[in-house]
Amino acid sequence: MHYLIIVLISLYVSYFMYSFVIPKLRKKKLGQNVRLDGPKSHYYKKGTPTLGGVVIILISIFCLICLMIEYKKMIYFKNIIIILISTIGFGLIGFIDDYRNIKYQKNEGIKPLTKLIMQIVISLIISFLLLNSGFSSTIKIFNFELELGFLYPIWVILFMLSVTNAVNITDGIDGLASGIVLIILMFLLAITSLFGFIDLNFITVSFAVALFGFMMFNLPPAKIFMGNTGSMAIGAIIGVIALMLKIEMLLAIVCIFPIIETLSVIIQVLYFKITKGKRLFPMSPIHHSLEKWGLSEWMIDLLGWSITLIFSSVSFLIGVNYVF
Repeated sequence: MHYLIIVLISLYVSYFMYSFVIPKLRKKKLGQNVRLDGPKSHYYKKGTPTLGGVVIILISIFCLICLMIEYKKMIYFKNIIIILISTIGFGLIGFIDDYRNIKYQKNEGIKPLTKLIMQIVISLIISFLLLNSGFSSTIKIFNFELELGFLYPIWVILFMLSVTNAVNITDGIDGLASGIVLIILMFLLAITSLFGFIDLNFITVSFAVALFGFMMFNLPPAKIFMGNTGSMAIGAIIGVIALMLKIEMLLAIVCIFPIIETLSVIIQVLYFKITKGKRLFPMSPIHHSLEKWGLSEWMIDLLGWSITLIFSSVSFLIGVNYVF
């Protein structure tokens, strides 16, 4: 009963916090800058408050602290600390990116190489913390375990970069990334509940609650964006939990839509270079091509959410039968 009360209180706090923050951000003109090469239909979004990711992180921590106080004997603090360091670390990279976008009034944040180095450093810290907290250097390929040994930090780097950047790329349509990640968190919540990972369950609930509160203001037409702060942070949270549960392969199935989004960008860039200026898709990521082909933001949202829900269900069944 107390569990439900904490969740409801966190949702109310989230609602009132966004109701207070959004007008303040508008007044201070801390709004999103729109890509000049993006869809013209997005031009009206210029100035929409961003930095919603900061509120997501704050609400998550508030909810988590309440759960920890209520169920303090059931918490493994090491795992919580690792997840918070990971989330805040990647969230900070996103925040710097957002800050530069707002300050210089261009949709250009941290230079790609600088951002990559920062992400690698945070990922290395994550791998060090995991190995020094008793987690093995193995990965599970369904019911088969592969020992990586000294190569494990490289795996963590590749995995964390893939997950966080895939979520970041997907965050280009009102409600798309937040809805997809919320479904992924529900998938993780089902696993952590069913198999008794109490600490991971609490932090998954905390971020799910925070993200749901954010979605109330992010559905089309969005009143606030999560920014790179939010997309990096929530990408980190699902990535680290997957590493802890050893379900990286299952997460790859669940994240099929963000993977398609990422591949569309890679393919577009390669095709552009090979053909010396031609484009395979009208625009990348693929959600912008869907807009070009006549789909509304709501239709793209429903498509992304539906695909994620279907693949989450499949992944959950595989996990129950072949992983745990």
